[in-house]
Amino acid sequence: WDTFQNRWAVGPDGRVYAALDFHGYRIHVWKPDGTLDRIIERKHESHERTDEEIEEMRRIYTAFTRQAPNSELKMEDRDKDITSFWVRDDGTLWVLPSPGARAAGEGVIGTFDVFDPQGRFVQTVVLEGEGSPREDGYFFFGDRLYVVTDLLEAAMAAQGGGDAEEEVLEEEPEPMGVIAYRLDGSALDLD
Repeated sequence: WDTFQNRWAVGPDGRVYAALDFHGYRIHVWKPDGTLDRIIERKHESHERTDEEIEEMRRIYTAFTRQAPNSELKMEDRDKDITSFWVRDDGTLWVLPSPGARAAGEGVIGTFDVFDPQGRFVQTVVLEGEGSPREDGYFFFGDRLYVVTDLLEAAMAAQGGGDAEEEVLEEEPEPMGVIAYRLDGSALDLD
């Protein structure tokens, strides 16, 4: 269900990036002709899921598979090591590892590992603002980060909602929104 199809990108030079493994901090990079260019790796400690996190994953899975009868849930004890990543216009790779997504608290969009265009780790960047990497959609374009709020809930609702036993909402959910952040300063100065 959550394979590399949700973690791939194309760089400005036509290279294709993909995290092929659920466990392991590795991103494969292919040249436009299809030959393997490099594998970007970083030491990383996997996040062990709590009972609450396992229950939340079960709720999400149920929402997305309700139209797939006889589907069976088998869940890892650990999160995938790379939640998502983006290749920016300047060729930098911004990786959101699972701890960087899980630890994002009030006022923190996420903690990203930044790699230069050659795949060398440069720095870790904590972006502050409104956003939840577990619930919202993140999109980098130019010097902007767009946060689409409540994207996960909207996707679940499009599939028929959550658990069958879920209570009927007494209030209308918050509508989706878009927040645009301009990224400047030291986060982009990666020389």
